[in-house]
Amino acid sequence: MNLPCVFAVILQLGLSINSSPQELLDSSHAAAAAAAAAAAAMSIPTRPSLAIATRLHLGHASHPPPPHQLHTTLTNFANLARKVHANIAIVSVDAEERIEGYSLVSEVETICREMNHASINADECRIEVIPIQPWGKFVPALNVIVAHSARKNMQCLLLVSAEVGIRGDVMEDLWREMNLDDTLVVGPALQGHKHQSPTKPNTPNQIQLSGRTCPWNTFALWNVPKLSLTGFLQISEGLHGDESTAGIEEVCTVATIQKLQPEKSHAKLIKIQSPQEVVWGQDFSDDKARMEWHERKMQSKDSRAKAQLDLIGLSGTVLHG
Repeated sequence: MNLPCVFAVILQLGLSINSSPQELLDSSHAAAAAAAAAAAAMSIPTRPSLAIATRLHLGHASHPPPPHQLHTTLTNFANLARKVHANIAIVSVDAEERIEGYSLVSEVETICREMNHASINADECRIEVIPIQPWGKFVPALNVIVAHSARKNMQCLLLVSAEVGIRGDVMEDLWREMNLDDTLVVGPALQGHKHQSPTKPNTPNQIQLSGRTCPWNTFALWNVPKLSLTGFLQISEGLHGDESTAGIEEVCTVATIQKLQPEKSHAKLIKIQSPQEVVWGQDFSDDKARMEWHERKMQSKDSRAKAQLDLIGLSGTVLHG
């Protein structure tokens, strides 16, 4: 260790100039160990602060979900929050009474309260339940989540469907693509996406933005400061004469923010190593009405997105990697 370093150690540890050689040597070793630990810590990649959020609603369900099913859904969400190392976890819940005598908010709050109390690790993020009324169709709950994440100074927001789980390193893939300076959203290509793999190594394809080329809020990592410029747009609520065009809120949001910041708002859809890395539970076989509604929603993603883009007169691009 050179003399300036030894002198720094003397000052830091309160050693006097008259300290013995052994004391100086011991302090030098301690300083070297501390420096090595600091260097090791610096070599660990730091992640932006992260909120994870999902939405719970009865949709077109004709009867309340069984208690065990709701408990499983929330347990899986809590496990996902831990797995992605989220700083905060949010569940927005439809507070309107859809089925007489049944309160979804009360059920969710009870389960989450029990789960939060049962958490072993005091540093684990607790699930925050946010009742939403009016629920609307798609946008109100999402924008409450965005605003809450921004107020908590979160840099990124992982929006997930309640039916989603992950295996493998899919989050590492998303983080590699999330550049806070120039990226708005990153998502994995899921069943139903029209993903076009790059033809040149390390060169993503630039694809026209559409309902099936854009990341979906089924599983999407958003840049909170950029998303907060507009939030999700009201046009995706179906308020312009044709309610059937509602939804697919990601598309017009991407197009609008890309218009505001053309070079700093990339949308990225990436092909993950294995389709099994994202588990998307779409089995609604116990509720025919819910199953039919889900099928219609999937089949109309392109047409709904096009109708909305035509109405606002914008277009956009997505990078497929």
